[in-house]
Amino acid sequence: MSDLPVDAERLRHTIAALDDPVELMEQSYVALTQILRRTDERELLDQLSILLGEVVGDLPFDAPEKELRHHTRLAAADCVAILDAAREKRVPHLEHDPVRRAQAANRLLEDDVPPPAAQEDDGPQDLQYSLPPQLAHLLKHIEYPEPAPPNPRGGFASFDDLCLAALQYRVERVLAFFQKHNPAVSRPLPLPFLLSPSFAERYKQAVAALIYPKIKSSRQLRLLASNIDIGTATTESFWEHINDSMKRLLELTWNSAWNDLLLVSELRDGERVLKIKPETKELRDILQPPSPAAYDLPHMGNDEIVLMRSLLSASLDWWPQLSEFWRACHTLYEQEWDPRVFQQQAREGALRDMLLKGFTAFPDPWHDFFVLMLHRVFPRLGTRYLERFAYNLGQTEESRRARMPYLLRYIEQAQARPDIRQQEHRDEDHWQQQVKALANYLKGVSSPTGASAD
Repeated sequence: MSDLPVDAERLRHTIAALDDPVELMEQSYVALTQILRRTDERELLDQLSILLGEVVGDLPFDAPEKELRHHTRLAAADCVAILDAAREKRVPHLEHDPVRRAQAANRLLEDDVPPPAAQEDDGPQDLQYSLPPQLAHLLKHIEYPEPAPPNPRGGFASFDDLCLAALQYRVERVLAFFQKHNPAVSRPLPLPFLLSPSFAERYKQAVAALIYPKIKSSRQLRLLASNIDIGTATTESFWEHINDSMKRLLELTWNSAWNDLLLVSELRDGERVLKIKPETKELRDILQPPSPAAYDLPHMGNDEIVLMRSLLSASLDWWPQLSEFWRACHTLYEQEWDPRVFQQQAREGALRDMLLKGFTAFPDPWHDFFVLMLHRVFPRLGTRYLERFAYNLGQTEESRRARMPYLLRYIEQAQARPDIRQQEHRDEDHWQQQVKALANYLKGVSSPTGASAD
């Protein structure tokens, strides 16, 4: 019995009988993506997607209709063979066994190496694209740098050194998540502060200078030292060696230290004003960007301090949950806004609805920065998308600003720069031209030399 999903098995039989080239390509890609759905199968998905494109791209589109349909039926058999290869070569789900996962990946790569007789030299053999070079990226998933979480560190001389580093390590995992960027996307405004690696370094300095000194003054915290072998502990194992009550204590002292920095309201000359403390002034100095272009940080107030406080959870490592949420964001962006030819298109508003629903799993102050990171990474989510998204946050500007102040701040900055919207219009026109050129090429309307969208 086939191990394909039911829908994919049905598609497989449907594909074998197709005689329309466009339908053959679309149905084949749908079946392939149902077989290779995991993120660790993306490389294989890209390779076999290209092969499908070659099979359909080699059809004689200029031939009489009867002859073209005959060749399409023959090509359908090749497409089915590619689907069978996808099922056979997909990597087993070995995420909990890195050694076996690496061995499986090596076998997969070895399977793709041509035999020695087919190689002209010892260099790597590149796959031959059936699409023109300027359109080939439309067959691939969008790629961009994604910083990895920090590696655990050990070898600490004292409990205080270990505890401080463990706190910073846990927070760095959140900050690293928000540092995704796409060099191919032009966004001329300074980075919102939570998205900036430069801000992350200054934040760690602030924790060391202003937060940890108050945490280590807790007498109860000293009990942690008796449960941990400092010589062998790392910033990761630290969290495994402390029990739930100690985690709660650590989080309470963390929150208390940040709360001590909050501005307080006092009556002055008959009016309520916010009084800033010396420690809060020092926090402002530490977090000040090295230059206006480095990152954008509002004047430090209570909202910002609450956000800084929210970055640590002693009981929860946010990285896995954040990564899963981002994968869903990436998939829905492609399906709704920039679908590959092998993807089904999502309904309009699917990404927005998923975001609004998914936000409830994360601290409120982070919500703005999810949307802003999508804007910085994905090319078609321009400032117009940010404005439309903001309309879902409330009926009035005041209510919208109360929910996502940093998103509204960014929108205002963008609206003050007409050149930003103008460039986004040009980028959108270019994308539309490429999609049209791809559609024409797949239909055989234009040749590789006539498919340029540049």
